[in-house]
Amino acid sequence: MDNRAIPPNFARLGDACADICCIDNVILKPGIIEKVRTGFAIILPHGYEAQIRSRSSIPLEHNVIIANGIGTIDEHYIGEVMVLMLNINRGEDSSDVVFSPGDKIAQIAIRKVENVRFYECDSEVYEIARASSRGGGLGSTGLSSKEIAEERNKPEILQVDARDDPEDWIDQF
Repeated sequence: MDNRAIPPNFARLGDACADICCIDNVILKPGIIEKVRTGFAIILPHGYEAQIRSRSSIPLEHNVIIANGIGTIDEHYIGEVMVLMLNINRGEDSSDVVFSPGDKIAQIAIRKVENVRFYECDSEVYEIARASSRGGGLGSTGLSSKEIAEERNKPEILQVDARDDPEDWIDQF
């Protein structure tokens, strides 16, 4: 897409993600989200997504994060991969962070997507599933009795079914 682009590159065989480089001089001001160009485009096969992730060293060394946590690129997107970056330097010592063309700024992972269907189930099915669950989730060990009672009375319980062929439910949307 841009002749300055460096294609994503795996540093070692078996790496989960490939490094992404920027193509421009980038100045990230504290607290401001910038859309950073990579210069390469992506076309994903059906049933796959790309995830843009932070490199582990960038937040530690530069106080810069991927602004949306993990950026998701769906199979329908065709175009240049951009990285939303945020300089989280704060206070009196906050400073700009500068990246130069060719600097590694993020990582990309390509993952298979499992199509699922969400549908409502009754609270009895939910309670049976919850009772047999091994894990708790956020705050599961610290809920008060009142919070547990409120949780049990929540409407609109959704269940996910990955067994159906997604082509069968396109007409439902």
